[in-house]
Amino acid sequence: MSRYHPQWNIEPIFKAAAHWRDTALLGGNSVFGDPEIWSDENIEQMNQHYVLNLDEGKGNFITKFEHQLENASSETRKLAAEMMWLMLLCSSNIGAKNKRDTFFTIWDWSGAELPALEPWLTDDVLRGVGSTGTAFNTHRWREVVFFVKFLQQFRSEDKARQGKLIKDPWEFAEWFEIVPDAEHRQLRHIILYLLFPDNFERIFGRTDRIKLLRAFTDLSRAQIVSMTAIEVNQEIQRIRKEWEEKHPDQKLDFYIPPLRNLWRSEQVVDVPTESDDPFEQYTSDVKREHVLQALAEIERDGIPDRARSSTYDLIHGENRYPPKYVLSLACRYATGEEFPRQFFDGGRESKAFKLLEGLGFHIELKTFISELITKFVEQADEGVNLVRSEYPKEYRGLEVRVS
Repeated sequence: MSRYHPQWNIEPIFKAAAHWRDTALLGGNSVFGDPEIWSDENIEQMNQHYVLNLDEGKGNFITKFEHQLENASSETRKLAAEMMWLMLLCSSNIGAKNKRDTFFTIWDWSGAELPALEPWLTDDVLRGVGSTGTAFNTHRWREVVFFVKFLQQFRSEDKARQGKLIKDPWEFAEWFEIVPDAEHRQLRHIILYLLFPDNFERIFGRTDRIKLLRAFTDLSRAQIVSMTAIEVNQEIQRIRKEWEEKHPDQKLDFYIPPLRNLWRSEQVVDVPTESDDPFEQYTSDVKREHVLQALAEIERDGIPDRARSSTYDLIHGENRYPPKYVLSLACRYATGEEFPRQFFDGGRESKAFKLLEGLGFHIELKTFISELITKFVEQADEGVNLVRSEYPKEYRGLEVRVS
C-alpha cells in the first residue's frame, strides 16, 4: 500500500488533502475557514494577474509573485497562499517552517489576519512525503501556471462530472492528460498522490520513474520516454501489486529495501547499447517548435555561466545561443527531461549539430567574423589581390563578396 512511509506517520497529510478536496476543490471555500476563496472568479483572477502576466525580469520567485498579484483582490492573494500550501504539501526536502513562512508571507499580502497553526499548518501536516527535487523549486512558476490551468479545466466540468472524477483514480488521471503541460509537471503527480494514495506512488520526479521502470521491466529507456504519464503510473502500480503478492506480510515502499536495492543500487546501471543510444532516446521527439521554446526560455531566463559555449553559436534572428544548452532545453520540452550536455558531443559533424541544422537552425564558429576581418586587413597591408583570395563564399545565408 502506497500510504506507508518508513519514517513517519503521513495520515495527517492525507487528512489535510481530503479537507482541501472537499472544502476547496469541490466546495470553492477556503482551507482555513474563509468562504469562497477557491471561487471561479478568484481562479480567473489568478489567471489574469499571474498566468497572463508573467514577470520575466530579475528577482526571486516570491518577489515576482508579489509584484504580479499587486493589483489582485485580497481574496485572490489568499487563494495564492492556499495554492502554495497545497503545492508544497508533499515536499519532504522543504522543511515545515519554510513552508509555513512561505504561506504566511503570501497570505500577508492580503492584509488579513494570519490563520492559526491548528489544524492545517502543524509540523505533522507539513513534514512532507517525498522529495520534489531542485527542479520543482527552480520551475515553481511553471507549477503555479499549471495549477491555475488545472483548476480552470476542473471547474469547466459540471458538478456531476467533478464528483465522478474525484471518486475514480484512473478516470481522473486520464482526464488530467487534457490539462496543458500535464506530462511535464510534478504537481500532476503530487495531486494524484494526495487524492488517491492507494493508487499512486510518492514518486514525483521523472528521473526516478524512468529508473524504476528500467530496473523492474524489460522496457528500454526510449520505450519508457514514449509512454504517457498514465501508462507509467499504471506500470508502476502493476509492479507494486506483483511485489505485494510476493511479500503479503511486509509493508513495501520503493525507497526502502527490498525494493530500493533493485533500482537504486550501484548494480542497476543503465548502460546504453548501440540500439539503446541515449542521444536517440532523448532527442527522437525533438521538433523545431521545441527548439523555439528553448530559445524563448533563454531569452527570458538567460544563460547559466556553466552552459556558455566557447566555440560554436546557434544563430536565430540577431541572437546567438550555446547549441548544446539549446538542445538540452529542447529535449525537456519534448520529453519532460533535459538531456545532460556532457553526454553528447559538439562540433560540425556531431549528431547534436546535425539535428539542430536539420531543424533549420544555423550553427557557426564564434571566430568567423574576427578571422575574416584579420585576413582581410593582413592581405590589404601586403597588397594582395583580395578578389582572388580564398574567402568564404557564404555567411549565415548571405553571399560574401570582396572587391
